[in-house]
Amino acid sequence: MARRPPGLSIAVVGTVATDLVGRAARLAGPDEAATVTELAIAPGGCAGNVAAGLARLGERPTLVSAVGPDFRQTPYGRALRTAGVDLAGLVLSRRPTATSILLTDPRGRQSIYYAPGAMADLRLAVPPRADVAHFAAGELRAYPRLMRGSDLVTFDPGQETFQRPLDEVAACLARADVLFANRFELARLRKGLRLDVRDLLDSGLSVVVETRGKEGSVVHADGARVAVPAVPARAVDPTGAGDAHRSGFLYGLLRDWPLVECAKMGAVTASFAVARVGAQAGLPTERQALARFRQVFGRLPT
Repeated sequence: MARRPPGLSIAVVGTVATDLVGRAARLAGPDEAATVTELAIAPGGCAGNVAAGLARLGERPTLVSAVGPDFRQTPYGRALRTAGVDLAGLVLSRRPTATSILLTDPRGRQSIYYAPGAMADLRLAVPPRADVAHFAAGELRAYPRLMRGSDLVTFDPGQETFQRPLDEVAACLARADVLFANRFELARLRKGLRLDVRDLLDSGLSVVVETRGKEGSVVHADGARVAVPAVPARAVDPTGAGDAHRSGFLYGLLRDWPLVECAKMGAVTASFAVARVGAQAGLPTERQALARFRQVFGRLPT
């Protein structure tokens, strides 16, 4: 991937949601009930999480999403605006802001239920004019058009890989430069689209970042495959760990760091996120993240 100058503008596109985050004694199967032992309401949605993470790291991202008519006046909307997130790209829908229910069992396995609500109106959004645009999970049918306005496009389909027809994912891959995916999502692409990592890179992607939870991540680019370890942390809640990783990776990308160093920064920011309940409660400041980066990986990239 070609080197780009620092000081770039960034937009984050995708879901903003209210999260109901809980812990369950076990995850219920069909026609079963299970006891929820903890339950909290928290800000969420993949795009909201990444934008919040970038803002905590000192960036000023533009958030492109669709939300309910009163979102700007909610605590979540006010917190994003106060943090420095540009909300001018939001579509105000008559539908309610999306809601996610996320339940985690003692083994760290998670079930997610999602009500899209306002996200159906993301098709009305204006393509962001940014140097870098990150597309998180959301209304994929709107993405190919929205991807046209930015120089560098990063794409993290997340659970949409399993919920959406794969031709919608493929249409986004055709316009993306960087793909983020975990091993299960890559397996789904390999089975459904007959595309492994090498095929994805040959088809036009410059970088594939494969995340592996506690095992860290693998960066595939320029014919090389480099593993990056996870940063040890006392995990309380896995919600939003992937989004926190993306915010750290993008932080490095905006500064022209080598890709492996970007992945290390992603590992750092994810280690903060899992230590608190909810996707955004544990997001680090730039100062905190850089201090942990030095502690774990040594000198910062120059």
